[in-house]
Amino acid sequence: MPPVMDIKYQDPGETKDYPFDWIVPLQQDDGTIDSATFTAPGLTIVAQSSTATNATVLLAGGELGTTYTVTCTRNEVIAPGIY
Repeated sequence: MPPVMDIKYQDPGETKDYPFDWIVPLQQDDGTIDSATFTAPGLTIVAQSSTATNATVLLAGGELGTTYTVTCTRNEVIAPGIY
């Protein structure tokens, strides 16, 4: 199950980082993040990055009073082993 972020507020003139912490779901699978992709309809994705357990998106734009949904999809690498 993907992590759920709290509601975040951003002024339309701001550019802010939003981290997604995947550590709990990754620990359950004994995996790491290979890559992450973000979608943010109505906002501008300025940059995106990921580490083995986290993904971060830098967002800009939007309109005052509007709610946006930001989605992070990860590609996971499962550690080899006997299951």
